[in-house]
Order: sequence, then structure tokens, then C-alpha cells
Amino acid sequence: GKKLHPLLDALENVPKTGKCSYVPADYSGSALEENVQVYNRDRQNVEPFEGTHEDAFRALSRRPGRKTWAYLGSSLGNDLDPVPFLKQIASHCGPRDRVFLGIDLATHQDKPIGVINAAYNDSEGITEKFILNSLAVVSQRAGLQNLDQDKFRLLSEYNTTSHAVEMFAECVVPCTVTANDGTEFVRSFEKGDRIFIEQSGKFAEEKIKDMIETSGFVQKRRWSDTNGYFAIIELGPNLAGTA
Repeated sequence: GKKLHPLLDALENVPKTGKCSYVPADYSGSALEENVQVYNRDRQNVEPFEGTHEDAFRALSRRPGRKTWAYLGSSLGNDLDPVPFLKQIASHCGPRDRVFLGIDLATHQDKPIGVINAAYNDSEGITEKFILNSLAVVSQRAGLQNLDQDKFRLLSEYNTTSHAVEMFAECVVPCTVTANDGTEFVRSFEKGDRIFIEQSGKFAEEKIKDMIETSGFVQKRRWSDTNGYFAIIELGPNLAGTA
């Protein structure tokens, strides 16, 4: 939500002929409320939508008017294959709709692997706390004992074949995970054992081109930072392809 706020601020200064609404969508009601509070409901017509992205696509596509679908940040890289997701968006786009897509670019001449690895192994340990917190969430939901964060460390590695940062929780102290108040054995971990948590894919230029075309879009405009690390691409429906 916060990544979109500069665009919404700029939109306030653009002449409009009708009502313009900001509809943040998330399955977490608390995240939506935080988003609204940060942005300030009085500055824009804010209509939070709680549900899955499939629910949001169906509900919002039925509303009249031109729509701008925004998927910023680098969340697209969490999906092994983002094309089905993008095809979903395309299937709900009207002919005048547009999509703002955030892209985290793969390594290239001006973006060496070290830059990416440093981002996921920050000295403040913010990424490690975020990733290892997933162990606490799993323990709580599954009723596990001894899957403690202090028995693991974050291991982030950039895979040059898949162009993705792969994040693991690596065991640093042998431990035995149990359930049912310690009466049921689940599994044991030895030092060096890893649990795959998630990946964050980066996109090479050829993959971006193929992804856009396969999903049923055409690129309208593109913006990048001065270092060429990231990009925001404006997409429109490929009307020629659906004729």
C-alpha cells in the first residue's frame, strides 16, 4: 500500500471529470486498516476490499469506469510462474484499463550479484527477523514445540540459474520438534539442515518480454531507477491479440 501512495498524491493534482476511488485489496483486515490509517481516509475516496485477489478481480471488474490495477514492489517474484496470475488480471481488464507492474530486475552489468545478496542479508537483521518469524507462525498454527527461531539462522542465496534469491532457515543447534505438548515426535533437525521458506525471483529482460506477451498484455511505458535495479511497467490489454 505504501508504495502506491506517491502515485495517489500525484493523482490529487490531476483534473478529473468524475469520482476516483482507491481500493486497496488484501485478505488481512488489519493490514487494510493500517494502510488506510497511513494514507488518511480523508485525502482520497478509500474503499478497502478484504478478500483474495481472485475475489477482488471479480468484484472490481464489474464496477464501471476505467481502472488502474497496481501490483508494485517485488511480490511478483514470489511466484515460480507469474504468468497465470497476470492472465487473471488480463481477463478482468477492460479495453481502457491499465496495469502498473513492479519488477525487480535480474543481475546485469550494473547490478552485480553482491547488490542483491546484500539486500537480503542486511546488517540490521530485518530480513532475518521477518523470515524466521514464519517458524513462530507455523509453530502456533500447527501446535508445535521446540521449533524455535533462535535455533535457526537465515540463509539467503542468489540462484543464477533461476534468477531468484532462495531463502532458507538453517539449523544452527540440533533440535527435535514435537507436537501435542511434547508427546508426539514430528521430526529432528541437525546442524546445517535447511527449511525452504520462500523465493524472490528477479526478472531478466527476455523473461519480462515473454511474460508480458504470454499474459495477454502489451507494454505502454516503463520507468526505472537511476541504477537500473528496478522497473515499473505500464501494461495495457493486447486488443489486437483478442480480436
